[in-house]
Amino acid sequence: MALKREGEKFVGECRSSWQGGVRSQTSFDGAFPILMDEPEDFLGNGEGPTPMEVMLASISGCAVATFAYVADTMGIELEDLGAVAKGEAIHLKEVGWRIRDVETRIEVKAAPDTPFREVEACFNRYREFCPIKNSIEEGVRIRVSLNLNRDKR
Repeated sequence: MALKREGEKFVGECRSSWQGGVRSQTSFDGAFPILMDEPEDFLGNGEGPTPMEVMLASISGCAVATFAYVADTMGIELEDLGAVAKGEAIHLKEVGWRIRDVETRIEVKAAPDTPFREVEACFNRYREFCPIKNSIEEGVRIRVSLNLNRDKR
């Protein structure tokens, strides 16, 4: 699913459905399904990435997409590009698990004649513009509601 433009913003939506145990399957308009699970320590079977791993994948995937986009707009020729996101979760007795720290490393191989200062400028623009990184750093507001379906028998 592509994000849908609504005026000055883009809107995306996904739906997750329970698959038994602690597994869920998430899809985007019925496409690109992602099965998420937890390890046995958390009542899962390890049949898919955990939600934390999917969050890290979003961070590293957005880093690659944003850096590649910025490099293209700056006329920087890339030979290789990757990103690694490493997260740390801690257990707080009162409230459960929290992701406290994520370290992202962008690995770039630019064309041999590309000056370092241009790659560094590209990196700085990535840091300024990466929507996932910046949204998380700024604290995304998440509103949650409950829709209880009670069959009247």
